[in-house]
Amino acid sequence: MAAPATATTTLDGYLLDDYMVARFRATTADGTAPDRSLNLALLIDNSGSMEGERLLAVQRTLHAARDLLRPTDRITLVTFSDSARLMMNHVILDADGITRFYSTIDSLNPYGSTNLSAGLETLFSAGTDYDAIVLLTDGQVNLGITTTAGLRAMALGGVRGRAINALGYGSDHNRVLLRDLATESCGTYTYVDSDEILPVAIGDILAGLRTEILQRISVEPDDPTGWHCMEVNGSHIGSVVADRDYWIVYRRDLMASMGSDIQFAVRAGDVIQSCVRLSESSDMTPVVREQIIRARVAQLLGCISQMVERNGRGTVTQADRSALAALQDEIRALPVRPLLLRILGQLAEVSALFDAPASEPAFPCLLRTVRGSTPTTPPRIDQQSEHLLARLASGYTTLSQQRGVFSQTAAETEAAPTEPRPLNLSMFSSPLQITSSRVAHERYTHIPAEPQ
Repeated sequence: MAAPATATTTLDGYLLDDYMVARFRATTADGTAPDRSLNLALLIDNSGSMEGERLLAVQRTLHAARDLLRPTDRITLVTFSDSARLMMNHVILDADGITRFYSTIDSLNPYGSTNLSAGLETLFSAGTDYDAIVLLTDGQVNLGITTTAGLRAMALGGVRGRAINALGYGSDHNRVLLRDLATESCGTYTYVDSDEILPVAIGDILAGLRTEILQRISVEPDDPTGWHCMEVNGSHIGSVVADRDYWIVYRRDLMASMGSDIQFAVRAGDVIQSCVRLSESSDMTPVVREQIIRARVAQLLGCISQMVERNGRGTVTQADRSALAALQDEIRALPVRPLLLRILGQLAEVSALFDAPASEPAFPCLLRTVRGSTPTTPPRIDQQSEHLLARLASGYTTLSQQRGVFSQTAAETEAAPTEPRPLNLSMFSSPLQITSSRVAHERYTHIPAEPQ
């Protein structure tokens, strides 16, 4: 999608302590939200492990999103189990197309193994001109190409800069793969730990794609010497949704100059869109500090997630634990803000995880083996540990990408059944995305939970 000529951009830059922070926003010139047609690819796991509530939740969610689809949208639908099937190929969702789409969705039956590589091959054989891919899967891939490295190379090689929005069901899905696909494509990864999250996430994704106003956007200082970008994708934002903020945080190194003569520039590909000098406005201090905390926490959670997934809990250092504790103390001393409260909950959960007594380790089957030893059986992880690791990986992705929906915290998950949970809306979305999530969730609650 080319950048609309009517797009109006706003760029602000701030200095605070040893950080400089940029805020970028794009809107339409007339103030109305973009409403473009979509070319969407759905890649749905219908393997045997999706039987029952999981596949039914997918079907209910797609029905709940009906009001968010347009007659000019196109859908490509690929399912995968033992093999892959191209169920719909760039079908326009006019009256006939929308009927065919939902008939196809309702006809899906779970069976067989999980062959994601076959699904990717089939999808990209049908074309690569999708606005984005939505991947819904619940299990460890066990057929075809099964390694994370191989699947990541296939998926990212096929999307060519387009976003992958991944939704993982159940605690034992390949969270490392979904995390990497989302972060490296500037997409989203949502751990679906309750069926309530699914329609919220789909509503957020569809409205975000429909209101994208710019692509290939990066925000960077004119002279980055001595400054370290703390964002996982560096200065690259990717696609920009109208009417919401995007932040880029840089940390000062020892040799960096500290002055308001530094400029930030917004680039769309190789074209400079606008520049702005830095400000030290005290009015923005709480908001800017919140974003600095976000970037710091995302870096730490990403480091911990990778270490634990590769080598087990024993590789988390005392320095990492101390950093977790220090960040919690720092956040508690700041003015209350919704994102900071969410971050505080995530940090407390991770800290409790690694502060478990040695006699009752949080990850009893993830402890490092002695160097040179070979386990006689593949290591297994208990279900609760799988659940916490998935929440950690998903939370890291949401914070680092500033996109998507957080999974439930422990406190939310353990709420009394008689008390309604607050709707878990995205903290990084535009007003229209939030409205769309509410619409999808409301419709979802009125769709029967059992097949008719």
